[in-house]
Amino acid sequence: MLSQQLAAPRFGEPAQVVCWMGALQGQDFRSAKWAVGMRTTDPALSAVDKALDTGEILRLHILRTTWHIVPGRDMGWMAELNRSRLVSGFTSWAKANGLSQEDFMPLYSPIVDSLSGTSLTKQELLAALSARGIVCDERRLMLCISAGEADGRICSGPGKDGKHTYALYEDRVTDPVRLTREEALNELARRYFRSHGPAALDDFVWWSGLGVAEARSAVYSLGQEAVRESYGGRELFYVPTAGTGGTDCGKILHLLPPFDEYLISYKERGDCIRDEHKPFAYNSFGIFQPVILHNGRITGNWRKTGRKTGEPVTTSFFDGCRPAAKPLIAKAWKRYAAFLEH
Repeated sequence: MLSQQLAAPRFGEPAQVVCWMGALQGQDFRSAKWAVGMRTTDPALSAVDKALDTGEILRLHILRTTWHIVPGRDMGWMAELNRSRLVSGFTSWAKANGLSQEDFMPLYSPIVDSLSGTSLTKQELLAALSARGIVCDERRLMLCISAGEADGRICSGPGKDGKHTYALYEDRVTDPVRLTREEALNELARRYFRSHGPAALDDFVWWSGLGVAEARSAVYSLGQEAVRESYGGRELFYVPTAGTGGTDCGKILHLLPPFDEYLISYKERGDCIRDEHKPFAYNSFGIFQPVILHNGRITGNWRKTGRKTGEPVTTSFFDGCRPAAKPLIAKAWKRYAAFLEH
């Protein structure tokens, strides 16, 4: 909880949190914003939206073939690390859906041209292509955009009427960080194990999307910077940093959004949730639910009620998990509600 900024958070700005974490899973856009905001000292939706609009943080497919939120200046070297795996993954998905690269890659250049100097929603991009006499459906459009993200050319643009937009990376970030592959691997490992540690090599492989050999090399490149310990028959690593001690995590309760890093960023999740409770938190199809984090463990589920009167949130605790005190739940909801309002 301390490493993940869920106890004694140290950063006031969303961009600082994202840089600390390295990357945060971002399938559900609204929930991903809460995942960032809740890790700041003063959670505010407007601050997260501003960071996204200015390009300080970006949302795109990177590391693995799924949505992530990453620091804007770091997108280039992060995309380069897994470019071939991402392209292979998107190509495999296309093939499974009856498409070949010849079916969608000819659209790539017109899409890049359409985005030059502007940002467009999916619908606006389709209209721009149509105006050029190019027939395209949403499936092929998204495959091209994903290829552009993997290539480091296309990224998220400013929000437009609540909709996600796309833009060219060169238009969004004028001072990108440039690293050699060795430097990039070292930096990614450092960020993961400082913000997610203690964690195992298998956890880092899962989170980063890297091959085992390269991930192992990245971990060991940290040298004495990373502390190694044995727990439960596993070798765990973490990068110690200042300001990660002296907090009673047992008195902290969080309403975690679906796909939060506290669960999804580890291959082995038994340290924070019992096996019999896992089906209530996530399923084999990769769908993660909103969960309650209490005393370091996942102890139940929560839902917004949508009511203007009465209880604003409903909670259900897993069998064998003692329900948290109502004041703790009320405090967690108040923090989430304040985030939405500011």
